[in-house]
Amino acid sequence: MENTTKKNGFVSGLGFILAAAGSAIGLGNLWSFPNKTSANGGAAFVLVYVICTILIGAIAMIAEIHIGKRSQSNSVTSYKKINKNLGWFGLIAIGIPFLITCYYSVLGGWTLKFTINSFQGIEQANNANMFGAFISNPFEPVFYVFIFMLLSAIIIMAGGKNGIEKASKVLMPTLLFILIAIVIIALTLGDGVKEGLSYYLKPDFTALGFEGILAAMGQSFYSLSIGMGALMCYGSYMGKEMKIGKSCAMICIFDTIIALLAGLAIFPSVFHFATVNGIDTSTLGMGSVGLMYQTLPLVFADLGVFGQVLSFFFFAMV
Repeated sequence: MENTTKKNGFVSGLGFILAAAGSAIGLGNLWSFPNKTSANGGAAFVLVYVICTILIGAIAMIAEIHIGKRSQSNSVTSYKKINKNLGWFGLIAIGIPFLITCYYSVLGGWTLKFTINSFQGIEQANNANMFGAFISNPFEPVFYVFIFMLLSAIIIMAGGKNGIEKASKVLMPTLLFILIAIVIIALTLGDGVKEGLSYYLKPDFTALGFEGILAAMGQSFYSLSIGMGALMCYGSYMGKEMKIGKSCAMICIFDTIIALLAGLAIFPSVFHFATVNGIDTSTLGMGSVGLMYQTLPLVFADLGVFGQVLSFFFFAMV
């Protein structure tokens, strides 16, 4: 394993941070975070999520990456090096991402569909039944899942340095810049934006509840890829000169910023289009798995050809 690390490990601290952030940042931030926020009281959920990330998530991330870096091995062997009786815990860490892959690939397929669908025009974006019709189709989602998994496999097969690191150095910064542009556009939409910001930024803990607190903690772990062996794997490819604490701090900050930006892009948009069209926010996916897919295409459709290009690159980067 040590020779493999030297040949195909991460060649720079920035590359490691972006690659590990690539594991943490993605659909967990852009799809799951707004979805759970809308289902658990808005701003109160956001505040608890940030607190959990700082006080629990960051510490757990440091521990996992440290174990991987110290052991230079897979999760089973890593836990055995801590205690010979803990190998079974490493098997759980392998099983969790396998289970996640079963539905994450579906979401990846959806995102790929919306990448290609970017050039369908405003009529397609305004079709409220389009998302439901697509996910209920027995064949089309399967096709996109296959393409998504193929693209993922190609990057992974290229290894840490030539695959994951190179891809992350392009995809992550590009996604950040595009997301900032979408936030600016969403905040200037007009009617309903103020209400959307109030929902997202003014905590109302009566709407949260104990289940919401657990959901916020779970979202923090899920978003940071904690407890699934991924960070341990990245740590095993980490160069000796790379600082774990600094890297984890950057990853957590980057991850949280992306999640917060996703909310700033989606919630003002939801309330704007609900106000303009005279419909309930639930029609646009509030509280459901389709929130990102039902709301952002409306934002892009309002921008004409530029919106189509922006939509393509946004969903492609996701």
